[in-house]
Amino acid sequence: MFISMDLQRKLELMRRYDFQGFGNRIGAFQAYLSFCAGTNNSRQEGEKYIEGLYRNLKQMQQNYNTIDFKQLQSEITKSDREDFETLFCVNKDLPILEKVVNEFAAFYRSNNYSVSEDMEIYSKLNRAINSIKKADGYGGVLFRDRRLRLEKLVS
Repeated sequence: MFISMDLQRKLELMRRYDFQGFGNRIGAFQAYLSFCAGTNNSRQEGEKYIEGLYRNLKQMQQNYNTIDFKQLQSEITKSDREDFETLFCVNKDLPILEKVVNEFAAFYRSNNYSVSEDMEIYSKLNRAINSIKKADGYGGVLFRDRRLRLEKLVS
């Protein structure tokens, strides 16, 4: 039988790493990607969409760069790991998303700001975004929902 960490400390960590608006950033990624698809966009429009992708990526990275994963790993117990797994999964997927965003931006620019949904590069970026989205809801439960459940238990 595993012993859980102190519930107050667990809640403190969950509050610290519950990044407000993370799901909105994922939605914004999907929106910017869909804006890129279809007819040729002007250079100005295309650059605006690429900038939107990078802005959202940068915010996600800034959030996750605040987490000391080695420290977090040492603090949580095996029985608490599932509640924090989202953080580890998203952190693992962010470098992949960055690489694919870079590939997409290079392709999009070289293709005169035109891409269609049936192109592999579009699908590749969509898969990377969906991987982050899935990680955010690890085990079918969003990190925020896990935190809210613990809030009710502790109060």
